[in-house]
Amino acid sequence: MNVTTHLIEKVSAYVDYISHEMVEKEWIFRGHENDKFSLKPSIARIEPREETIQIMESKMINEFHRRYLNSPADNWGLLALVQHHGLPTRLLDWTLNPLVALFFAVDKPSESRKCAVWAYRYNLVATKDLDPFLIKKIHVYHPSHVTVRITAQQGCFTVHPPPFYDMRRVQRTDEELVKITIKREYRTQIKNDLDRLGINYASLFPDLDGLCRYLKWSFSTSEKENDF
Repeated sequence: MNVTTHLIEKVSAYVDYISHEMVEKEWIFRGHENDKFSLKPSIARIEPREETIQIMESKMINEFHRRYLNSPADNWGLLALVQHHGLPTRLLDWTLNPLVALFFAVDKPSESRKCAVWAYRYNLVATKDLDPFLIKKIHVYHPSHVTVRITAQQGCFTVHPPPFYDMRRVQRTDEELVKITIKREYRTQIKNDLDRLGINYASLFPDLDGLCRYLKWSFSTSEKENDF
């Protein structure tokens, strides 16, 4: 897939770039604390003990159905639910809001010299008549309001077919990836600026955990200083 790179230092430059270069609606965004991280779903990042990844995936889903009585009836809702609660799936988290992606890119300290926001201009949208376990190409899935966090973060997903390659290896001429990088010395200032714009732990995690995490960050000097 075609990959374009761009470097920014300020929130204003980031917003300006997206406003001018990504005017179509078919863009979604994902933040990485390390610009070297891959664009693979979580199921592709673990090593199965004996069986193949697909067999392991099937076994985990079946066991979830067996143990959780309120499991969603449709596969799309099921995948979104278990992904949210930490089960490795063929979904990869994205957001419709570029500022949310920027927050997740700069949120945590990293040994990497840069963090990154990935922007993806997509073509294929998943519909309920498709089976996520049978698709042959990457699709974008816009979930129902499974959780308040997904709603607050304007979350969506890409759903990936086996063999779960890094998206950069997928040969698609009708789609585009843009990698927006941020040097680590600008991370703290960008996070503070996002807070002024209402993008913070409290707004993105609208529960007691998010509120307490935000208050800890807000009142801690060490949390808000540049840690590099």
